[in-house]
Amino acid sequence: MMPQLTPLVPITLDRNRALRLDMRAIFQAERAMCALWNRPVNILTLFGTMEAMTLNDLAVLLHQALLYDDPTLTLEQTQDLMRFDQLPAIMTALFEAWNLATRPATDERQEDDQDSPFSGFPGVPSGATPVLS
Repeated sequence: MMPQLTPLVPITLDRNRALRLDMRAIFQAERAMCALWNRPVNILTLFGTMEAMTLNDLAVLLHQALLYDDPTLTLEQTQDLMRFDQLPAIMTALFEAWNLATRPATDERQEDDQDSPFSGFPGVPSGATPVLS
């Protein structure tokens, strides 16, 4: 099974950039936060209660989300991109990227079936084919 591609979220920092959080980026962000704070950090509870999130946590998450767009970007460079007047836009973009990354997966076949001209037909039950006598 192919991993689900998470859509990009545009953000303007030093230039137009794109955020993408996928599961790997979320895992890496949590690992980096654990190393930063030298203790276990649960990113799920941290992101759920924004009042507990620090600027360093935001920088780590932003860094992981920006790596898709710029794989050479360092955490220090990401911190340099952050300005206090941009924090609301950064947080909004990160929330959007988080919501896109953590939304429930949908079955593409079900979506395709919705557009089918035969979607209203109940179909023929499977089983033995009737024989004409």
